[in-house]
Amino acid sequence: MIMGEYKSQYDDILASQPYISRELRASLIDWLFEVSYKMRIEDRSVLFQAISLMDRYTESMTVPM
Repeated sequence: MIMGEYKSQYDDILASQPYISRELRASLIDWLFEVSYKMRIEDRSVLFQAISLMDRYTESMTVPM
């Protein structure tokens, strides 16, 4: 059930992006967590808003490599 939820949640976001894989998106999110830790950003909502913004951008635009 969890794998089905994960698949349905992110397929639409990555469908229009031939260059962005799940692994690349996961690496970027890991990097955002690291940056927020290094910058001592304690408000996690900022991080989740950044991820949401990234997802909305990649959903609407084709990002070439």
